[in-house]
Amino acid sequence: MTDRLLGGQAADRLPNDIPVQECLKIADKLIREGHQVYQKFTCSKCQSRQTIDMPDTFYAKGRCEECSHITDIEKKGCGFLVIMRMKHGSDTV
Repeated sequence: MTDRLLGGQAADRLPNDIPVQECLKIADKLIREGHQVYQKFTCSKCQSRQTIDMPDTFYAKGRCEECSHITDIEKKGCGFLVIMRMKHGSDTV
């Protein structure tokens, strides 16, 4: 493990991919609340962090834009980015 910290986490622990089923459970709740969710994964070849540009959709495999390697996301895990809809009074912004 490294002593260098990034954002309060050890650098060798970033990014933090979790099992797909766990991501889906959380993402489904966020989507139902009206937020946009974008799947992220780490390329298993070059370790580049990738974001899939289709909102509210999760894939089993993903192609790296850096090296073109296909990562088995179901096996490796993933994460997600959320664009949250803010509520102001009774209106959604």
